[in-house]
Amino acid sequence: MKVKPGFARTFNAAWDLLWKSFELEVGYNFYARQAECIVSGCNLPQGIALKSVAPDAFAGSQVAGEGTTNPGQFINNNFYPASSGYALNSEGYQTLMFSDFDLDSAAAPALLSHTIYGSLAYDWSLCNYPVFASLGGSYEFAPDNTGVEKWMIFGKVGVSF
Repeated sequence: MKVKPGFARTFNAAWDLLWKSFELEVGYNFYARQAECIVSGCNLPQGIALKSVAPDAFAGSQVAGEGTTNPGQFINNNFYPASSGYALNSEGYQTLMFSDFDLDSAAAPALLSHTIYGSLAYDWSLCNYPVFASLGGSYEFAPDNTGVEKWMIFGKVGVSF
């Protein structure tokens, strides 16, 4: 497989106010990422297949070739009833075609993310060993479920020597 990640861009704008030993910063950050493009680097070999396993094979039986395969079975849901599984050839195999694979399901989707943030800091720069302390927070959100909605609170303390 060949994965082409596309572009990713960040834009940040902030307002910074200094007054005596205080610093206030309020800002906005925008992040955009293009969806990945996935293409096959080669052709699927002819005759590649899945061996079908009988329904009781998972209970300890080693009988094979009597069941059907299911293209949409997951832990919690079975989107295709067992009776609608793919047909098998005479040896009990299901031949795979390239159209059976959904390459888009492996790609990271496009993403837009917005973050607003603010912080307040105090600076003791007139000391022999200058010290600063800062406290702030941010909120990140996206217009759909490709991004994570999150709140963050942070603090910093520093000493120069």
